[in-house]
Amino acid sequence: MVADIHLIPATESDQLAPPHPINQAFLAFLTGPAKAADQLIIMGDLFEVWLGDDISMAFYQREIDAIAQLSRQGTDIYIGLGNRDFLIGNDLLKACQAKGLFDDIIALEHKQQPAILLMHGDSLCTNDKAYQRMRFWLQQTWIKGLLRRLPKIWRLKLAQQLREKSTTANQHKTWDIMDVSDEALKQLWQKFPDSPYLIHGHTHRPGHHYYATKKQRWVLGDWQADGASYVTIDHGQPSLSRFNYPI
Repeated sequence: MVADIHLIPATESDQLAPPHPINQAFLAFLTGPAKAADQLIIMGDLFEVWLGDDISMAFYQREIDAIAQLSRQGTDIYIGLGNRDFLIGNDLLKACQAKGLFDDIIALEHKQQPAILLMHGDSLCTNDKAYQRMRFWLQQTWIKGLLRRLPKIWRLKLAQQLREKSTTANQHKTWDIMDVSDEALKQLWQKFPDSPYLIHGHTHRPGHHYYATKKQRWVLGDWQADGASYVTIDHGQPSLSRFNYPI
């Protein structure tokens, strides 16, 4: 499992130039550890920004082709929506040859083992009231449909405004506000009482957390030019690992 890669888009003028360092690290991961996996689950924010399949696919063609190649080699690909790329649609799914697209949460089952919960994680940051209000509206199906129909120039302008607003707002927020809340975790595990493990991203604070209730939580970090953390599952047991680039 990986999350928060935040791939940087290539412009029309630099399609033949070397990829951004973060993109290079992810491409190396796809031809490295990911090749040994039965499944690669990308849990949101694969892209730094996604304005809709009709616009954004052209700016990430190298990375899309690499994911599709991994799929052809036998690794099943699943893509989750994040707060940066919530407008991903079926065209990208087909281009990546991915098996499925999921929104907020999935319960991964392995034989007779209890299900492992996977999610991007932003819905758990309930102390950030302003963000949750914005997220509520952006997750509405009719809002997504409306955004996808806007002219390209309008979508570009709106994406820039949202990024600037988010950056400004986050400068005045503490980590406690932007991190996962205890109450959200409590409610999640009440909904899935038989699931002992949760894996998510979004907060960019990689770690492994234990709770008195015998629950465990793994958090994936965001990608940098020198690599990132990822989670593997072997016989139903998650483990946090590190991919270093260059190797």
